[in-house]
Amino acid sequence: MASPPRKAAPAGDRPAARRRTYEYDHHYGLRLDGKATPPEKKPAPAPKKET
Repeated sequence: MASPPRKAAPAGDRPAARRRTYEYDHHYGLRLDGKATPPEKKPAPAPKKET
């Protein structure tokens, strides 16, 4: 006999997409990319010093 289909966890039980993206990148080195993930923020280039 087949088991009943599993229901998805309510959104309140899971971390936000931004948090999951950070955790996967930080802990596993995996970058998540898709509609639900926020765009990656790149740091502004440092100003060049004149010597």
